[in-house]
Amino acid sequence: MKITKIFVSVFLVAFFVGYVSVLTISKKNEPLSQTTNFTSPILPTLSLESEKGLEIIEMASDSSGISSQTYKIKITETGEDFDREDVEAKNGETWLGLFKDKENYFLRPAKLNISQNVIRGKKDQEAEIKKSIKVNGKTKPLFLLKNFVSPKENKEVSTLYKGMTWSDILENKNQPDFDSYEMLTKLNKNFAENYKIGGNKYTLKVVEAKNKKNAEILALILEGEGKRQIIHTINAKESSDVGYLFWVGDLDSDGKPDFYLSLYETDNISALTLFLSSKAGNDKLIKAVAAFVSMSNC
Repeated sequence: MKITKIFVSVFLVAFFVGYVSVLTISKKNEPLSQTTNFTSPILPTLSLESEKGLEIIEMASDSSGISSQTYKIKITETGEDFDREDVEAKNGETWLGLFKDKENYFLRPAKLNISQNVIRGKKDQEAEIKKSIKVNGKTKPLFLLKNFVSPKENKEVSTLYKGMTWSDILENKNQPDFDSYEMLTKLNKNFAENYKIGGNKYTLKVVEAKNKKNAEILALILEGEGKRQIIHTINAKESSDVGYLFWVGDLDSDGKPDFYLSLYETDNISALTLFLSSKAGNDKLIKAVAAFVSMSNC
C-alpha cells in the first residue's frame, strides 16, 4: 500500500478522525523566513554516484528508526480522536507549550485536559476509545513538551518558519474552501529552503537518490556549517514526499535551527518529530529528541 493512498488514514484518522471531510481554505500559510540563493560550502562526501546519475545514500544507523526509539522528552499536539494507546499524557499534567502571541512565539506552561470518547462499532465490532487533548485558554499551542528543560520559558522563541499544523486544521476546519492536504508544507522532491540564524545559513532540502540496494529513494538533507546530514529517507515507490514541515526556529536558544516536522517511516507509520541542534554530535547538525508516533491498521 502506498503512503500517498493512505494519507487520510495515517494522519486524519490516526490523529483527527472526523476531519476527512474538511474543505480547502483560501488563506495560504506564509513562511516567516525568506528563501535565499545559498551555495553550500565544500561538504563531506557521503555518497557515490549510481549508474543513472543519482546519488547513492544510505542512512546512518543512529539516524533511522525514529518510531523505534525511546525518548525522554515527550511531544504531542492538542486535538480530538487520538488513538488511546498513542496518548502518553495524563489529565491534569502541566507541559510546556509553544504558543503564538501576536506575531511572536513563547514557551509557556499549559495544564492538560484529557478526556475519553467511546465510539460504538457496528454489530460484532468492539467499541473504540478515543482521547482528546486540550489546554486551558483560547490559544492552542503549536506543540506541547514534557521533560524539556527550557532556557526560554515565558520568553520569545526565535521563529524562522511556521507552516500549517494539525492544530491549525482543527482551528480552521469549519472555514469554507478548506483542504488540509493542500495547506500542509510537503517535503517532496521540489522542496529546498534556506534559513539564516546565528550568522550562518542552513539548507533543508529533499533530493532524489538511490540506496545501496539500487532502490530509488527520497532523502531529507540538512546542510550548514560545512556539514551535511542525512535526516531521513523513504522509498520513492511508497511516497511522493518524505513528510511535512511544520516549524523552524531556535527552541533551545543555541543560535542554531531546530525543526518540528512529520516523517513517514513505512506505509503505515508516521511520526511527529522534534529535532534539536543542541543535542547533535560534533559531526551532526540536529538530533531527534521527541516523537509522537501514529500507526495505521490499514
